[in-house]
Amino acid sequence: ATLYELVTLQPVIRAANRTAALHELRNLQVVPPRQLDANIPPPLEQIVLKCLQPDPHDRYRSAYELAEDLRRFLDGLAVVASSPGLIRRASRFIYAHPLSVLGVMAALTLCLLIPGIFWFADGGHWSLSSRGPPQESGFETSTATTQSLTKNSSPESTDMLRPSQTKNQNTQDRSPSQRRLLVEQLEDRKLLAVLAGDGFESANFNGGSGWIGAGWQVAGDAAVLSSSGPHAGQYQARLRSSSGDLIRAVDVSGKTDLHLQFWSKVSSFESSDKAQVRVSSDGIVWNTVQQFGSAQSDNQYHSFDIPISNPSNTLYVRFSAGMSSTSDQWYLDDIAVIGEPIGPPKISISDGTAVEGGDNYRFVD
Repeated sequence: ATLYELVTLQPVIRAANRTAALHELRNLQVVPPRQLDANIPPPLEQIVLKCLQPDPHDRYRSAYELAEDLRRFLDGLAVVASSPGLIRRASRFIYAHPLSVLGVMAALTLCLLIPGIFWFADGGHWSLSSRGPPQESGFETSTATTQSLTKNSSPESTDMLRPSQTKNQNTQDRSPSQRRLLVEQLEDRKLLAVLAGDGFESANFNGGSGWIGAGWQVAGDAAVLSSSGPHAGQYQARLRSSSGDLIRAVDVSGKTDLHLQFWSKVSSFESSDKAQVRVSSDGIVWNTVQQFGSAQSDNQYHSFDIPISNPSNTLYVRFSAGMSSTSDQWYLDDIAVIGEPIGPPKISISDGTAVEGGDNYRFVD
């Protein structure tokens, strides 16, 4: 909702009071940003609308994925977000308005059924003898009408009959510097909650952004691979045996509501094999926040979003392998640390204030 307001300069919710705002939230119909400002680039509109999809499965799975899509837009690349297809929109409408759809279907059924009854009652023969003189074809009628309108109209109205021309085409696509300024504004207002992330697309352990230091501290049997089906992109990290270990730190000063997000795939684990995700505030004393064993060994990627309690200004993240052989493999992808600034900004709605937090809205009169 905040991203929508920043891009369009208009709030998603325009209700004048608390009751109306809650009703609007339950029946939210988002006006596409380009209907409000035609200069908004279509890829940015798709990103904004994806954030506001009513079905959680149609939204971004994490703030890291949203940030990555904004980066792709910033760099002039194709974005992941796309408009829902016709079938998807139709199914949502049917689900949201079942009674209306049933009424329309019943009316159509009657329209087809009643003429059929009369046809059978008449023995299957209807007389066509009373039909009038032949009519002009649709094409001829349309052509004559258009010529008449063109002949008797002013040049200005004649232009209206022609296909509309794209105006100010250059303004439809903002320059890279303008797109970068938009993302910088988002970051300055703390709207991008991704503090650090790494999808291993650098093909090594020195990529990612937002971390302290040049790269991961790597020990034992650890590698970045393009094989075995990464969750996203072309690369993923893999830990094997009992020695694979990755450590990295991020500055979390001034942040609250910390979460560690990542994708994990476990392959060929036996009962004695395990893999651990641990965190620390000093890099010495570690707390286990997630553990994987043979029960999770399905060779499929799964997403994890783990809340982290960290009183320090630094958060250390560690992924440690504890498997018995090189055939036991643990894959990781799209690792991110998410946090919110202490004291988030409030969004005013007429005589009340909507405080945005998670999936809920709290209204203060």
